[in-house]
Amino acid sequence: MFQYNSRSVFAGIDSRIKIFFFMLVFFLTFLTVRNIFLFGLLVFVLSLLLVSGLSVKSLLKLVCALLPFIILTSAVMFLLFEKTDLLIRVLLRILLLFANFSLFASTTDLFLVVRLLQQLRLPNWLYLPVYIVFRFLPELEKDFMNIRHIQKTRGITPKNGIFTFLKGHFVPVIIMLLERGEELSIAFYLKEKET
Repeated sequence: MFQYNSRSVFAGIDSRIKIFFFMLVFFLTFLTVRNIFLFGLLVFVLSLLLVSGLSVKSLLKLVCALLPFIILTSAVMFLLFEKTDLLIRVLLRILLLFANFSLFASTTDLFLVVRLLQQLRLPNWLYLPVYIVFRFLPELEKDFMNIRHIQKTRGITPKNGIFTFLKGHFVPVIIMLLERGEELSIAFYLKEKET
């Protein structure tokens, strides 16, 4: 899902245009306060995702993967603020950010983006984290799918209870995230020491 697809309709477009579009949608996500505009922007980005070659099945997988996070966020937001308008706005922003990132990552070659950022003479501390994030998410997706298959083999399904199911999937993911995050921070630190 987060991997570059060279056969995408948008793969031939200049990386600078895609970066501009990515940043434009990113800023509009946070500057727009009307839910109808956020919903329209979300529909637009999701339609671009479908046009770019992402299958409906993959799009549904993305939404289903976000579902536990969305439910948890909804519960916390409702308990804290008790405003449904704010809750809807936050959920639309979360979905829009993930859709925008998914569109950018699947249609843009990461190495071209890094080269472009280097040509702009940006310091390493600015573009290396971007590179690390874009390299990290496809690995996270693969690891989550492996954990899902392992837990399915062990017989941990939603039928065993939703708490057992979520614990069996998210505890290994969180542990793996912490380990991988530590490795990446050490690598970033060493890269900064070189320069």
